[in-house]
This record gives sequence, structure tokens and C-alpha cells, in this order.
Amino acid sequence: MKNKMKIFVTIFIICLASMVYADSLPKPERIRVSQRTKTSFKINWRSPITQEYTRYTVKISPEAVISEPANLGESSRTFTELEPGERYNVFVQGFTADGQSSSVLKYEVWTIPDEPTGMELSAVQEIAISISIMGIQTKFTAFVDGMQVEWNDDSQEKMVSGYDLQIEPDEGVIVESDEEEVADKMTRIVTGLTPGKEYSVALRTRVGPDYDPVYSQWVRSKMRMPPAIPYALEAVETEPTSVLLKTHGPLEGIHDDLTFEMAPRHGTIGDATQDPNYPMFDLYQWQGLRPGTTYNLKMFAVSKNVKGYAPKTLTFSTAPAPPLRIRVTDYDHYSVTLQWAHAHKFTDFDEVQYMIEFSSTPDGKTQFASVKNFKFDSQVVVQIQKLIPGTIYNFRVFTVLNGVKGAVPAEVEQTTIPLEPTLMKLITGRDTGIKVAFGPPIEGGCPQVKVFYSPSVSGEKVTPKYYKLGETVEYSDVPTDGRYSVHARCVSLNVEGPELVVTPETAPGDVEEDDAKSERRKNDTPTNGKRPLLCASLVSTNPNPKPDSIAPNACCNLRPYNTAERECCGNALLEKEGDRLCCDDKPYNKRFFMCCAEGEARFLRSRREGCAVPTPIP
Repeated sequence: MKNKMKIFVTIFIICLASMVYADSLPKPERIRVSQRTKTSFKINWRSPITQEYTRYTVKISPEAVISEPANLGESSRTFTELEPGERYNVFVQGFTADGQSSSVLKYEVWTIPDEPTGMELSAVQEIAISISIMGIQTKFTAFVDGMQVEWNDDSQEKMVSGYDLQIEPDEGVIVESDEEEVADKMTRIVTGLTPGKEYSVALRTRVGPDYDPVYSQWVRSKMRMPPAIPYALEAVETEPTSVLLKTHGPLEGIHDDLTFEMAPRHGTIGDATQDPNYPMFDLYQWQGLRPGTTYNLKMFAVSKNVKGYAPKTLTFSTAPAPPLRIRVTDYDHYSVTLQWAHAHKFTDFDEVQYMIEFSSTPDGKTQFASVKNFKFDSQVVVQIQKLIPGTIYNFRVFTVLNGVKGAVPAEVEQTTIPLEPTLMKLITGRDTGIKVAFGPPIEGGCPQVKVFYSPSVSGEKVTPKYYKLGETVEYSDVPTDGRYSVHARCVSLNVEGPELVVTPETAPGDVEEDDAKSERRKNDTPTNGKRPLLCASLVSTNPNPKPDSIAPNACCNLRPYNTAERECCGNALLEKEGDRLCCDDKPYNKRFFMCCAEGEARFLRSRREGCAVPTPIP
């Protein structure tokens, strides 16, 4: 009984296996997509070699419209009304003429996705980089010539597997950021590009598996990289109303022009010309500027109308105008007071000073003085001190704005008041006739001597006459008694100094006389064994006599002086313990000069030019 049961089970399994094998005919094969769009596709297949099917049933998921042919045995189907970038499962089953069916063939198909949207290109000058070494993370910023490509991210809503990015010409490196993307945005950075060069960027969407991807159409856009920063921008010649600019474009990349942005917007910049001394540089003339104005200039490189992302900058001031309405308000023997008005409306940000250059006639030596710390809302008043009496000075005042000295000065000429002349010679006749000569003052100059006598003789009008120093003045008809006197003043640029009055009757016995009068004076005037000074002045009418004056006891070039107060240096008298010293019979001012070897007085700035060891000055 048990053996019969085993035989029955075996026969049943064999029969069941035969039935199953008989129902599982081979699947259709070589299925493929022959046409594909965003909303449709067509697939083709064929019957297996070992089996011929007379008809096929085809289904799709998700649902779509299937175009069924009149002959159901045709091995292709077209599907329409699909969604872009979607995955569809197609099921194909073949049937024989006697109704037997094959196994179901399942095939996965993707429609073409939509193109990326919202692509934007922009230049990038720097990126943040993070490097981790042995667990230590370091962040720094790298300056690059790069491009940022940004577009809308559809991967969250659609079955997007990725994006493909291409750049032409094929340059640079595409960098993906480790930081979280901005919501709904995708970003890529392309570094190592050429400044000023044009690039074409192509972007497409990718769906499907990596072994059989499906791509959208390319989206393309062009961008020209901004040129690099220019190499040089310099103001080489600054005038009150113009400036000469020396320029050089970027040293890398491509550019075809330079453009300028100025503030304030004054004047125009001309065309470029080649620098004759340095041909690699170009020169631009900027004209129509305003004197004493500070300008901020930006220079950009340009490539096919694309301006560089960063400029070369320059700040400069045009040469300021000279002061206005300069005039002399006061002067005396040793000083001159100047007054002028500002030529510009300065601001608190301006560094303003005035440079005064003044030289004397006839030596022409130039001295300098600077004026700072004044108010912008009032006129400037300056007193130049320690000048030489009777000297004509030419004062030139320059405006200096932010270190730029004006090209044109305001000028004024003024003389200091001369001191009274000294008496060099006096010759008198017995009753009439006076010959007199005058020497230089005890200090300073005396370009001319104004001489006249008083009172008039025989009612004639007395007319002053002008003579040079040392020139003999003769009055043949003037009596030599005490009623008459000779008056002399030093004159410099029509400015008269104090008056010296010579009265023959009061003259000491150290003056020259004719033979008769000299013999008489010898009998009348004792000399007490002393030789009087031949250079002693007679009667001085100096309105400002020096307090506690000391009588002269020596002569310096026929000028009397007292050795306790002054010292003789060549032809000049110097105050003791003053700023003026003597260098081998040559006077100099110790504030501005130094005494070098061989009696040469050099300006202090010449120390670096090899002046010898200064001669000791007591």
C-alpha cells in the first residue's frame, strides 16, 4: 500500500511540472526604445528564436495612452501623454496561435526630462577653502579668476539623478561646494579661467540609472570674464587745471581698453598716447580740472565692453592756485608783515600750508618759511622777521595742498626801512662851500642817499638830490656857519630811513677841511694826544635810538661801532650773541647755514652733500 502511494505522488509531481513548463513559454526579447520625447516613447521587441507569437498584450504603469496597432502581432507600441523625466514600467506578454502565453517581460523606460531653469553666470574673485590634516581643520580664502554657475534645483520634485555641466573652451576646474546649497538652488564654481576671455557654459538634466542615463536638451549661456586689475595708474605731472596720467593695463588675461570713473566729475580725459620714455606705458591727459581740488580716480580694464570687477585707484590733488590779494600791511627795519586771502574753500580733510620763498636784492639768496595752523575762514597774516635793513625782498607765496605745491606763486616786493647813513668825508671852506660823502649804515643796505641842505641860500628852492654811497656831494654856496646843515637819508625802493644831520660848526676835528680852516682848527681844538675816529658820524636823528647807547670806539669799513656790542665781519657789523655769525669775513645766519672749510657758508640741507667739519664758532 505504501509503495502504491509513493508511485502516485511521483506521477503527480511529474505531471504538474509538465503542465507548468508547458505554460511558461519564453519571453519576448531584445526590447529597446526606438523613439523618446518628453511626453512619449516607442519601444520595439521581437519574438524569441524558439517561439513565434501571433499577438502581444502590452500594459504600462503609471497609466498612459497606448497606441494599439490593427495587427496585435506587431512587435512595437507607442505610448503618449506621459510626464517629462518620469519612470514608466512596460509589461509585454506574447501569445501563440493556440492561446499559450509567454512569461511577462518587464521593461523600465524614462521620458526625456525638462531642461534646467534659472541658470545664471557670475564672476567669482575669491573662494573659501577648508583643509583638514590629522584632524586639524584650517580655513583660508583663495583668490581666483572664476565663474559661478547657479540654477534651480528640480531634484526634490522630480526624479532627477544629476546635472551635467560643460564649459568651452575646455579650461578651468569645476568645484563643488561642501556647504549646504541654498534652498531650491544648485551651484558650481569653475576656477582657473582667463580674465577677459569669453566662455560658453552648457547645462543639462540627467535621469535614469547610471548605466542607461537619459538627458535633457542642453541649456547654453555665454559670459565674458571681467578683465584683471590694471597694473599701474600714476599722476606724473599735476597742474592747476590738468594732470598727466601714466597707465598700464593688466599683466594677465585679455583686455582691449581702459575706462575711468572720476569724482568729482570735472573735465575730460583724452585718448591714450605712448610714453616716449617707457613705450610699455600709456599717457592720458586729463584737462578741465579745478585748481586745488582733490580727485578720486578709478581705472578699469575693459574687454569687449565688459568692465573689470576691480579698479586701480588714485587719489591726487591738482596744483592749488596762489593766494589772493597779497599785500604788505606793515614793515620796519627788520621785518615785513604780509596778508593774503585763501584761493580755495578748504575742508577739514585737506592738509594745507603756505610756502614762502623770499630773496633779497642784489645777492639773490633764497630763504624759506612755511605757514601752518591758520583758520580757513579768515585771511592769513604773517610777519617775516630778522630781515636786513634797507634790503629789497621779493616774497613769493605758494599754496601747498595735500603735499602738492602750487605752480604759480603770489608775489609782492617790499623793502625794509634802511638805517641812517654814516659820514665818510666832510670838507668845508673858510666861509662857504661844503663837500660831503656818506658811507653805508652800521647795518644793512643803502641803495641811494637822499641829500639836501637847509635853510635855502638867497631864497632859492632847495631840491633834494640822490647819490650813491661814497659819491661826493658839493654845495659851493652853502655857508659853513652853524645856521646851515646837510641832511641825508638812505632810500630803498622809495622808502626813506631816519635822517642824519651834519652841521659843519658842530663837526669834530676828525673830518677833512681846506688848508686855512684846518690850520685854524688845529690852533683852536686840542686833541689831547688822541687820534679821533675818521668814521665817526656827526648828528643822528634816528627816531628809535638804542637804549643805553655806547659811544663807538672802532671802525668797520668807515662805519663806527663799539666792540662791546658788535663785531666787524668783512663789510658787515654783526650783533654779538645774535643769529648772524662770521665765516672768514662772510656773514651768515646760523639758523639756515653752517660754516664749512675754506670759509664757505652752506645751506643746512647741504650737510649730506659732503660739507667739511664745521669751523668752530665762538
